[in-house]
Amino acid sequence: MAWVQYLTDQGALEDGQAVAKRAYIVEHLQALLDKFTARLAIQFHMSHEPCRIVPFGSYAIGSHLRASDMDLVCIAPHQVEPFTFFQQFPQILKSESIQVLEVIHRAPVPIIKFIMDNIPCDMSFVRLRATTLDPLPNLLDDALLEGIDDVDMRSLDGPRVNLYIAKLVRRQDREALSSALRCIKYWAINRGIYGKPIGYLNGGTWTLLLCKTYLTSNRMEHTSSQLLFDFFNQWAHWEWPKPVLLDQLHDHDGQPIEFEQLPEFQDDLMPIITPCYPYKSGNPYATQFSKKVLQRELQRAYAIVAATTNETPQFVTKLFKPFSFDRQYKHYLNIIMFCESTKQQEKWKGKLAACIPKMLQLLDTNEMITFAHAWTECSTSVYAYRTQEEFLDLTRGVFADNPTDYYRANDLNPGTLFRLDYYIGLELSPLAIDPIHGTVLDLISQTEQFIQEVQSKMQKSDQNTKVLVKAVK
Repeated sequence: MAWVQYLTDQGALEDGQAVAKRAYIVEHLQALLDKFTARLAIQFHMSHEPCRIVPFGSYAIGSHLRASDMDLVCIAPHQVEPFTFFQQFPQILKSESIQVLEVIHRAPVPIIKFIMDNIPCDMSFVRLRATTLDPLPNLLDDALLEGIDDVDMRSLDGPRVNLYIAKLVRRQDREALSSALRCIKYWAINRGIYGKPIGYLNGGTWTLLLCKTYLTSNRMEHTSSQLLFDFFNQWAHWEWPKPVLLDQLHDHDGQPIEFEQLPEFQDDLMPIITPCYPYKSGNPYATQFSKKVLQRELQRAYAIVAATTNETPQFVTKLFKPFSFDRQYKHYLNIIMFCESTKQQEKWKGKLAACIPKMLQLLDTNEMITFAHAWTECSTSVYAYRTQEEFLDLTRGVFADNPTDYYRANDLNPGTLFRLDYYIGLELSPLAIDPIHGTVLDLISQTEQFIQEVQSKMQKSDQNTKVLVKAVK
Protein backbone atom coordinates (compact mmCIF):
# COMPACT_ATOMS: atom_id res chain seq x y z
CA MET A 1 0.00 0.00 0.00
CA ALA A 2 1.24 3.49 -0.85
CA TRP A 3 0.44 4.71 2.69
CA VAL A 4 2.70 2.19 4.37
CA GLN A 5 5.44 2.58 1.79
CA TYR A 6 5.45 6.35 2.28
CA LEU A 7 5.80 6.02 6.06
CA THR A 8 8.56 3.45 5.55
CA ASP A 9 10.41 5.75 3.14
CA GLN A 10 10.12 8.62 5.65
CA GLY A 11 11.64 6.47 8.39
CA ALA A 12 8.50 6.71 10.49
CA LEU A 13 8.08 2.95 11.01
CA GLU A 14 10.25 0.65 13.07
CA ASP A 15 12.25 -2.24 11.68
CA GLY A 16 12.41 -5.66 13.31
CA GLN A 17 15.38 -4.73 15.46
CA ALA A 18 13.59 -1.70 16.95
CA VAL A 19 10.47 -3.79 17.61
CA ALA A 20 12.59 -6.37 19.44
CA LYS A 21 14.23 -3.59 21.48
CA ARG A 22 10.85 -2.43 22.82
CA ALA A 23 9.90 -5.99 23.72
CA TYR A 24 13.22 -6.37 25.56
CA ILE A 25 12.58 -3.14 27.51
CA VAL A 26 9.27 -4.51 28.78
CA GLU A 27 10.90 -7.81 29.80
CA HIS A 28 13.82 -6.03 31.46
CA LEU A 29 11.56 -3.65 33.40
CA GLN A 30 9.55 -6.64 34.64
CA ALA A 31 12.81 -8.19 35.90
CA LEU A 32 13.68 -4.91 37.66
CA LEU A 33 10.22 -4.84 39.26
CA ASP A 34 10.80 -8.39 40.51
CA LYS A 35 14.06 -7.18 42.03
CA PHE A 36 12.20 -4.27 43.65
CA THR A 37 9.46 -6.43 45.20
CA ALA A 38 12.03 -9.01 46.39
CA ARG A 39 13.80 -6.23 48.27
CA LEU A 40 10.50 -5.09 49.78
CA ALA A 41 9.76 -8.62 50.98
CA ILE A 42 13.06 -8.69 52.87
CA GLN A 43 12.74 -5.09 54.11
CA PHE A 44 9.22 -5.51 55.51
CA HIS A 45 9.39 -9.24 56.40
CA MET A 46 6.53 -10.28 54.10
CA SER A 47 5.97 -12.83 51.38
CA HIS A 48 7.22 -11.93 47.91
CA GLU A 49 4.29 -10.93 45.69
CA PRO A 50 5.50 -9.54 42.34
CA CYS A 51 4.15 -6.47 40.58
CA ARG A 52 3.17 -6.70 36.93
CA ILE A 53 4.19 -4.30 34.19
CA VAL A 54 1.46 -3.66 31.60
CA PRO A 55 2.10 -1.67 28.39
CA PHE A 56 -0.73 0.49 27.10
CA GLY A 57 -1.19 3.28 24.58
CA SER A 58 0.01 3.11 20.99
CA TYR A 59 2.72 0.52 21.64
CA ALA A 60 0.27 -1.92 23.22
CA ILE A 61 -2.08 -1.83 20.23
CA GLY A 62 0.70 -1.85 17.64
CA SER A 63 0.10 1.65 16.26
CA HIS A 64 3.26 3.40 17.45
CA LEU A 65 5.72 5.21 15.22
CA ARG A 66 9.50 5.07 15.45
CA ALA A 67 9.60 8.27 17.56
CA SER A 68 6.75 7.22 19.87
CA ASP A 69 7.31 6.84 23.59
CA MET A 70 6.14 3.82 25.59
CA ASP A 71 3.34 4.07 28.14
CA LEU A 72 3.70 1.52 30.92
CA VAL A 73 1.91 0.95 34.20
CA CYS A 74 3.10 -0.97 37.22
CA ILE A 75 0.16 -2.94 38.63
CA ALA A 76 0.94 -3.59 42.29
CA PRO A 77 -0.66 -5.68 45.04
CA HIS A 78 -2.10 -3.83 48.01
CA GLN A 79 0.97 -4.22 50.23
CA VAL A 80 3.13 -2.09 47.89
CA GLU A 81 2.73 1.58 48.82
CA PRO A 82 2.87 4.28 46.09
CA PHE A 83 5.37 6.27 48.16
CA THR A 84 7.68 3.26 48.35
CA PHE A 85 7.46 2.64 44.61
CA PHE A 86 8.21 6.23 43.57
CA GLN A 87 11.04 6.46 46.10
CA GLN A 88 12.81 3.12 45.58
CA PHE A 89 12.15 2.00 42.00
CA PRO A 90 13.82 5.09 40.45
CA GLN A 91 16.94 4.18 42.44
CA ILE A 92 16.95 0.76 40.78
CA LEU A 93 16.50 2.40 37.37
CA LYS A 94 19.51 4.64 38.01
CA SER A 95 21.72 1.56 38.08
CA GLU A 96 20.66 0.74 34.51
CA SER A 97 21.51 2.31 31.14
CA ILE A 98 19.13 5.23 31.69
CA GLN A 99 19.86 8.48 29.85
CA VAL A 100 17.21 10.66 31.56
CA LEU A 101 15.24 10.06 34.74
CA GLU A 102 12.58 12.27 36.31
CA VAL A 103 9.87 11.51 38.86
CA ILE A 104 6.78 13.68 38.39
CA HIS A 105 4.78 13.56 41.62
CA ARG A 106 2.51 16.58 41.15
CA ALA A 107 0.31 15.39 38.32
CA PRO A 108 -3.16 13.85 38.00
CA VAL A 109 -1.30 10.64 37.11
CA PRO A 110 2.17 10.59 38.76
CA ILE A 111 4.79 9.03 36.51
CA ILE A 112 8.45 8.14 36.23
CA LYS A 113 9.86 9.50 32.96
CA PHE A 114 13.02 7.91 31.65
CA ILE A 115 14.83 6.96 28.46
CA MET A 116 16.05 3.39 28.11
CA ASP A 117 18.00 2.32 25.04
CA ASN A 118 16.96 5.60 23.37
CA ILE A 119 13.25 4.84 23.89
CA PRO A 120 11.34 7.42 25.99
CA CYS A 121 9.17 5.71 28.64
CA ASP A 122 6.42 6.99 30.94
CA MET A 123 5.71 4.62 33.82
CA SER A 124 2.72 5.06 36.14
CA PHE A 125 1.61 3.07 39.18
CA VAL A 126 -1.64 1.42 40.30
CA ARG A 127 -2.21 -0.18 43.68
CA LEU A 128 -5.03 -2.71 43.68
CA ARG A 129 -6.85 -4.10 46.72
CA ALA A 130 -5.74 -7.64 45.88
CA THR A 131 -2.76 -9.01 47.83
CA THR A 132 -1.61 -11.18 44.92
CA LEU A 133 -1.60 -10.67 41.15
CA ASP A 134 -1.36 -14.34 40.22
CA PRO A 135 -3.34 -14.45 38.04
CA LEU A 136 -3.58 -10.80 36.97
CA PRO A 137 -7.19 -9.65 37.54
CA ASN A 138 -9.37 -8.61 34.62
CA LEU A 139 -8.69 -4.87 34.51
CA LEU A 140 -12.00 -4.26 32.71
CA ASP A 141 -13.93 -5.46 35.75
CA ASP A 142 -15.45 -2.36 37.38
CA ALA A 143 -15.34 -4.18 40.73
CA LEU A 144 -11.57 -3.47 40.76
CA LEU A 145 -12.38 0.21 41.21
CA GLU A 146 -14.03 -0.35 44.57
CA GLY A 147 -11.90 0.95 47.41
CA ILE A 148 -9.02 2.39 45.36
CA ASP A 149 -8.18 6.09 45.45
CA ASP A 150 -8.71 8.62 42.66
CA VAL A 151 -5.05 8.58 41.55
CA ASP A 152 -5.10 4.81 41.08
CA MET A 153 -8.42 5.08 39.27
CA ARG A 154 -7.00 7.65 36.83
CA SER A 155 -3.86 5.56 36.35
CA LEU A 156 -6.00 2.56 35.42
CA ASP A 157 -7.92 4.40 32.72
CA GLY A 158 -5.32 4.03 29.94
CA PRO A 159 -4.80 0.26 30.40
CA ARG A 160 -8.57 -0.30 30.68
CA VAL A 161 -9.24 1.62 27.45
CA ASN A 162 -6.57 -0.44 25.68
CA LEU A 163 -8.19 -3.69 26.80
CA TYR A 164 -11.58 -2.37 25.71
CA ILE A 165 -10.25 -1.61 22.23
CA ALA A 166 -8.59 -5.03 21.98
CA LYS A 167 -11.94 -6.60 22.85
CA LEU A 168 -13.82 -4.34 20.43
CA VAL A 169 -11.77 -4.96 17.28
CA ARG A 170 -12.09 -8.32 15.53
CA ARG A 171 -8.85 -10.24 15.24
CA GLN A 172 -8.90 -10.15 11.42
CA ASP A 173 -9.22 -6.33 11.46
CA ARG A 174 -6.48 -5.50 13.97
CA GLU A 175 -3.64 -5.07 11.50
CA ALA A 176 -5.76 -2.83 9.26
CA LEU A 177 -6.78 -0.68 12.21
CA SER A 178 -3.19 -0.42 13.51
CA SER A 179 -1.90 0.51 10.05
CA ALA A 180 -4.62 3.14 9.58
CA LEU A 181 -3.91 4.58 13.02
CA ARG A 182 -0.21 4.93 12.29
CA CYS A 183 -1.11 6.88 9.14
CA ILE A 184 -3.53 9.12 11.06
CA LYS A 185 -0.96 9.88 13.74
CA TYR A 186 1.73 10.69 11.18
CA TRP A 187 -0.70 12.91 9.27
CA ALA A 188 -1.77 14.72 12.47
CA ILE A 189 1.86 15.32 13.51
CA ASN A 190 2.78 16.69 10.08
CA ARG A 191 -0.25 18.95 10.00
CA GLY A 192 0.38 20.30 13.52
CA ILE A 193 -2.76 18.95 15.20
CA TYR A 194 -1.19 16.35 17.48
CA GLY A 195 -1.12 17.79 20.99
CA LYS A 196 -3.78 17.48 23.67
CA PRO A 197 -2.59 20.28 26.03
CA ILE A 198 -2.90 22.94 23.32
CA GLY A 199 -6.45 21.87 22.43
CA TYR A 200 -5.89 19.30 19.68
CA LEU A 201 -5.88 15.51 20.00
CA ASN A 202 -3.29 13.06 21.28
CA GLY A 203 -2.77 9.46 20.18
CA GLY A 204 -5.40 8.09 22.54
CA THR A 205 -8.08 10.47 21.28
CA TRP A 206 -7.30 9.85 17.61
CA THR A 207 -7.62 6.14 18.47
CA LEU A 208 -11.09 6.69 19.94
CA LEU A 209 -12.22 8.49 16.76
CA LEU A 210 -10.91 5.69 14.55
CA CYS A 211 -12.64 3.10 16.75
CA LYS A 212 -15.90 5.04 16.37
CA THR A 213 -15.41 4.93 12.60
CA TYR A 214 -14.73 1.20 12.82
CA LEU A 215 -17.96 0.66 14.75
CA THR A 216 -20.15 2.73 12.42
CA SER A 217 -18.78 1.61 9.03
CA ASN A 218 -20.91 -1.22 7.68
CA ARG A 219 -18.16 -3.37 6.21
CA MET A 220 -17.73 -7.10 6.64
CA GLU A 221 -13.95 -6.73 6.41
CA HIS A 222 -11.74 -3.68 6.72
CA THR A 223 -8.62 -2.57 4.93
CA SER A 224 -6.49 0.32 6.14
CA SER A 225 -7.37 2.32 2.99
CA GLN A 226 -11.09 1.87 3.55
CA LEU A 227 -10.75 2.80 7.21
CA LEU A 228 -8.85 5.97 6.32
CA PHE A 229 -11.45 7.03 3.76
CA ASP A 230 -14.30 6.34 6.20
CA PHE A 231 -12.41 8.12 8.99
CA PHE A 232 -11.83 11.37 7.12
CA ASN A 233 -15.34 11.27 5.69
CA GLN A 234 -16.96 10.85 9.11
CA TRP A 235 -14.96 13.46 11.02
CA ALA A 236 -14.89 16.07 8.25
CA HIS A 237 -18.68 16.15 8.52
CA TRP A 238 -19.22 15.54 12.24
CA GLU A 239 -21.63 18.03 13.83
CA TRP A 240 -19.97 19.14 17.05
CA PRO A 241 -20.83 19.26 19.94
CA LYS A 242 -22.55 15.95 19.23
CA PRO A 243 -20.76 13.57 21.63
CA VAL A 244 -18.53 10.72 20.48
CA LEU A 245 -19.44 7.57 22.42
CA LEU A 246 -18.15 4.06 21.82
CA ASP A 247 -20.57 2.29 24.11
CA GLN A 248 -23.65 2.69 26.26
CA LEU A 249 -22.83 4.84 29.27
CA HIS A 250 -23.58 3.55 32.76
CA ASP A 251 -23.39 4.83 36.32
CA HIS A 252 -21.47 3.54 39.34
CA ASP A 253 -24.02 0.76 39.81
CA GLY A 254 -23.90 -0.34 36.18
CA GLN A 255 -27.27 1.22 35.30
CA PRO A 256 -27.58 2.79 31.80
CA ILE A 257 -27.44 6.59 31.66
CA GLU A 258 -27.52 9.21 28.92
CA PHE A 259 -24.75 11.64 28.00
CA GLU A 260 -26.88 14.54 29.25
CA GLN A 261 -26.69 13.04 32.77
CA LEU A 262 -22.94 13.70 32.92
CA PRO A 263 -22.68 17.42 33.82
CA GLU A 264 -18.86 17.46 33.70
CA PHE A 265 -18.94 17.13 29.88
CA GLN A 266 -21.79 19.49 29.00
CA ASP A 267 -19.51 22.46 28.28
CA ASP A 268 -17.08 20.48 26.08
CA LEU A 269 -16.86 21.89 22.56
CA MET A 270 -15.74 18.53 21.16
CA PRO A 271 -16.95 15.89 23.64
CA ILE A 272 -15.02 12.66 23.00
CA ILE A 273 -15.74 10.32 25.91
CA THR A 274 -13.50 7.44 26.96
CA PRO A 275 -15.36 4.11 26.96
CA CYS A 276 -14.54 2.88 30.49
CA TYR A 277 -16.08 4.00 33.77
CA PRO A 278 -15.33 6.49 35.31
CA TYR A 279 -15.53 8.42 32.06
CA LYS A 280 -12.95 10.99 30.96
CA SER A 281 -12.91 13.66 28.27
CA GLY A 282 -10.60 12.88 25.36
CA ASN A 283 -10.33 16.57 24.42
CA PRO A 284 -10.90 18.68 27.56
CA TYR A 285 -8.89 21.71 26.37
CA ALA A 286 -10.60 22.35 23.03
CA THR A 287 -11.40 25.98 22.21
CA GLN A 288 -13.44 27.47 19.39
CA PHE A 289 -10.23 28.20 17.50
CA SER A 290 -8.59 24.79 18.02
CA LYS A 291 -11.86 23.17 16.91
CA LYS A 292 -11.77 25.25 13.71
CA VAL A 293 -8.17 24.20 13.06
CA LEU A 294 -9.11 20.53 13.44
CA GLN A 295 -12.14 20.94 11.19
CA ARG A 296 -10.10 22.65 8.48
CA GLU A 297 -7.52 19.87 8.48
CA LEU A 298 -10.07 17.05 8.48
CA GLN A 299 -11.98 18.69 5.62
CA ARG A 300 -8.74 19.16 3.67
CA ALA A 301 -7.81 15.51 4.18
CA TYR A 302 -11.24 14.29 3.11
CA ALA A 303 -11.15 16.44 -0.03
CA ILE A 304 -7.83 14.77 -0.95
CA VAL A 305 -8.92 11.17 -0.33
CA ALA A 306 -12.31 11.72 -1.97
CA ALA A 307 -10.73 13.08 -5.15
CA THR A 308 -8.72 9.97 -6.00
CA THR A 309 -9.54 6.38 -6.85
CA ASN A 310 -6.04 4.97 -6.36
CA GLU A 311 -3.21 5.55 -3.92
CA THR A 312 -0.59 7.16 -6.11
CA PRO A 313 2.63 8.40 -4.49
CA GLN A 314 1.65 11.97 -5.43
CA PHE A 315 -1.69 11.61 -3.65
CA VAL A 316 -0.10 10.26 -0.46
CA THR A 317 2.59 12.96 -0.51
CA LYS A 318 -0.09 15.63 -0.76
CA LEU A 319 -2.06 14.23 2.18
CA PHE A 320 0.99 14.03 4.45
CA LYS A 321 2.52 17.33 3.31
CA PRO A 322 3.81 19.18 6.40
CA PHE A 323 1.88 22.32 7.27
CA SER A 324 3.91 25.46 6.43
CA PHE A 325 2.95 27.38 9.55
CA ASP A 326 5.62 30.07 9.24
CA ARG A 327 4.36 31.06 5.77
CA GLN A 328 0.64 30.61 6.32
CA TYR A 329 -0.29 33.84 8.12
CA LYS A 330 0.53 37.54 7.91
CA HIS A 331 0.33 38.09 11.65
CA TYR A 332 1.66 36.05 14.56
CA LEU A 333 1.84 36.23 18.32
CA ASN A 334 5.07 34.98 19.88
CA ILE A 335 4.79 33.68 23.45
CA ILE A 336 8.26 33.86 24.99
CA MET A 337 9.49 32.50 28.30
CA PHE A 338 12.93 32.87 29.86
CA CYS A 339 14.05 30.33 32.47
CA GLU A 340 17.16 30.09 34.65
CA SER A 341 18.00 26.44 33.98
CA THR A 342 17.51 23.62 31.49
CA LYS A 343 15.41 21.82 34.11
CA GLN A 344 13.01 24.76 34.35
CA GLN A 345 12.99 25.09 30.57
CA GLU A 346 11.96 21.45 30.19
CA LYS A 347 9.33 21.75 32.92
CA TRP A 348 7.77 24.87 31.43
CA LYS A 349 7.78 23.46 27.92
CA GLY A 350 4.71 21.44 28.91
CA LYS A 351 3.25 23.87 31.47
CA LEU A 352 3.33 26.79 29.04
CA ALA A 353 1.66 24.68 26.34
CA ALA A 354 -1.16 23.95 28.80
CA CYS A 355 -1.73 27.72 29.18
CA ILE A 356 -2.20 28.33 25.45
CA PRO A 357 -5.93 27.34 25.38
CA LYS A 358 -6.50 30.22 27.83
CA MET A 359 -4.81 32.60 25.38
CA LEU A 360 -6.99 31.28 22.55
CA GLN A 361 -10.10 31.87 24.65
CA LEU A 362 -8.96 35.42 25.35
CA LEU A 363 -8.27 36.07 21.66
CA ASP A 364 -11.75 34.82 20.86
CA THR A 365 -13.15 37.79 22.81
CA ASN A 366 -11.59 40.22 20.32
CA GLU A 367 -13.97 40.70 17.39
CA MET A 368 -11.11 41.78 15.14
CA ILE A 369 -9.62 38.25 15.23
CA THR A 370 -11.47 35.82 12.98
CA PHE A 371 -9.10 32.87 13.38
CA ALA A 372 -6.23 31.91 15.70
CA HIS A 373 -4.02 28.91 15.06
CA ALA A 374 -1.74 27.73 17.88
CA TRP A 375 1.29 25.80 16.66
CA THR A 376 2.22 22.68 18.60
CA GLU A 377 5.99 22.88 18.19
CA CYS A 378 8.03 24.68 20.82
CA SER A 379 11.46 26.05 19.94
CA THR A 380 14.18 26.29 22.56
CA SER A 381 17.32 28.41 22.64
CA VAL A 382 20.00 29.62 25.04
CA TYR A 383 21.11 33.24 25.59
CA ALA A 384 24.35 34.20 27.28
CA TYR A 385 24.06 37.72 28.68
CA ARG A 386 26.92 39.84 29.98
CA THR A 387 25.38 42.53 32.17
CA GLN A 388 22.29 43.03 34.33
CA GLU A 389 21.01 45.60 31.85
CA GLU A 390 21.19 43.07 29.00
CA PHE A 391 19.38 40.52 31.20
CA LEU A 392 16.54 42.98 31.90
CA ASP A 393 16.21 43.91 28.22
CA LEU A 394 16.09 40.25 27.16
CA THR A 395 13.29 39.48 29.61
CA ARG A 396 11.35 42.48 28.24
CA GLY A 397 11.76 41.19 24.68
CA VAL A 398 14.36 43.76 23.64
CA PHE A 399 17.17 42.20 21.62
CA ALA A 400 20.13 44.43 20.89
CA ASP A 401 21.69 44.54 17.41
CA ASN A 402 25.11 44.91 18.99
CA PRO A 403 25.28 43.24 22.46
CA THR A 404 28.86 44.49 22.98
CA ASP A 405 27.37 47.92 23.72
CA TYR A 406 26.17 46.55 27.09
CA TYR A 407 29.53 45.65 28.54
CA ARG A 408 31.20 48.73 27.16
CA ALA A 409 28.87 50.87 29.28
CA ASN A 410 28.08 48.59 32.26
CA ASP A 411 29.76 46.32 34.76
CA LEU A 412 30.01 42.68 33.75
CA ASN A 413 27.55 40.33 35.47
CA PRO A 414 27.33 37.37 33.08
CA GLY A 415 24.74 34.60 33.12
CA THR A 416 22.59 32.35 30.95
CA LEU A 417 18.90 32.36 30.08
CA PHE A 418 17.00 29.42 28.59
CA ARG A 419 14.26 30.49 26.19
CA LEU A 420 11.00 28.88 25.04
CA ASP A 421 8.94 30.08 22.06
CA TYR A 422 5.37 29.21 21.08
CA TYR A 423 3.53 30.85 18.18
CA ILE A 424 -0.08 31.63 17.30
CA GLY A 425 -1.01 32.57 13.73
CA LEU A 426 -3.80 35.13 13.31
CA GLU A 427 -6.37 35.94 10.64
CA LEU A 428 -7.89 39.40 11.11
CA SER A 429 -11.14 41.06 10.16
CA PRO A 430 -10.91 43.72 7.41
CA LEU A 431 -12.01 46.16 10.12
CA ALA A 432 -8.65 45.67 11.84
CA ILE A 433 -6.83 47.21 8.85
CA ASP A 434 -6.68 50.99 9.05
CA PRO A 435 -6.14 52.55 5.58
CA ILE A 436 -3.70 55.10 7.04
CA HIS A 437 -1.98 53.39 9.96
CA GLY A 438 -2.14 49.80 8.71
CA THR A 439 -3.04 47.01 11.12
CA VAL A 440 -4.48 48.27 14.39
CA LEU A 441 -5.13 45.55 16.96
CA ASP A 442 -5.34 46.19 20.70
CA LEU A 443 -4.46 43.02 22.62
CA ILE A 444 -3.17 44.65 25.81
CA SER A 445 -5.99 43.30 27.99
CA GLN A 446 -5.79 39.78 26.58
CA THR A 447 -2.01 39.70 26.91
CA GLU A 448 -2.07 40.93 30.52
CA GLN A 449 -4.68 38.33 31.49
CA PHE A 450 -2.67 35.57 29.84
CA ILE A 451 0.53 36.57 31.63
CA GLN A 452 -1.37 36.60 34.93
CA GLU A 453 -2.65 33.09 34.13
CA VAL A 454 0.91 31.84 33.55
CA GLN A 455 2.24 33.57 36.66
CA SER A 456 -0.49 31.98 38.78
CA LYS A 457 1.04 28.59 37.95
CA MET A 458 4.55 29.59 39.01
CA GLN A 459 6.14 28.29 42.20
CA LYS A 460 8.74 29.85 44.46
CA SER A 461 11.52 28.32 42.36
CA ASP A 462 10.14 30.17 39.30
CA GLN A 463 10.52 33.67 40.78
CA ASN A 464 13.00 34.70 38.07
CA THR A 465 11.09 33.05 35.22
CA LYS A 466 9.75 35.68 32.82
CA VAL A 467 6.96 35.44 30.24
CA LEU A 468 5.97 37.94 27.55
CA VAL A 469 3.92 38.10 24.36
CA LYS A 470 5.10 39.90 21.21
CA ALA A 471 3.45 40.58 17.87
CA VAL A 472 5.59 39.42 14.95
CA LYS A 473 5.19 39.16 11.18
